[in-house]
Amino acid sequence: MRFLSNRIVVLVLGGIVVGVILSVVLLQFPWLPPNGSEQATRTEPDNPATHFDLGFVLDRQNQKERAIAAFERAVALKPTLDRAWYGMGLAHAVLGRHDKAAEALGRAAQLQPMNPYAWYNLGMAYAALGERGKLAEAHAHLDRFDPKMAFKLAKDAGLEVG
Repeated sequence: MRFLSNRIVVLVLGGIVVGVILSVVLLQFPWLPPNGSEQATRTEPDNPATHFDLGFVLDRQNQKERAIAAFERAVALKPTLDRAWYGMGLAHAVLGRHDKAAEALGRAAQLQPMNPYAWYNLGMAYAALGERGKLAEAHAHLDRFDPKMAFKLAKDAGLEVG
């Protein structure tokens, strides 16, 4: 077995080379169309799941602005679509818009109060904003149901807990 890159593993089996792609082709080639998702939003413009799917694909292609627009359309159609709020929050965070990230992640956490990833990322957005009180609240909530993730949040955000 030889590693050609961190994404492709080549196995040599009896002289036959078999390439195994470990990441989605779309991640490697962002110029490719988003796998039919844009067409699907044209054929089903009122389907929030379709807009979420498009946002997810665009996010994976590192097209954050377009992903945010797709997530925004999804939550406009279905405000309770927590995964769209979560995706939107993560995209805003990557772009350094921590206030918008906190708003979107707060909605995701409100809709899914037992989602440790939403609470962790909400806490990290608060840390980036310097809102230590809100960070402590997010940590306390997270600690009630996922102490390991709460420990990670405290460590990563520089929060001293007793």
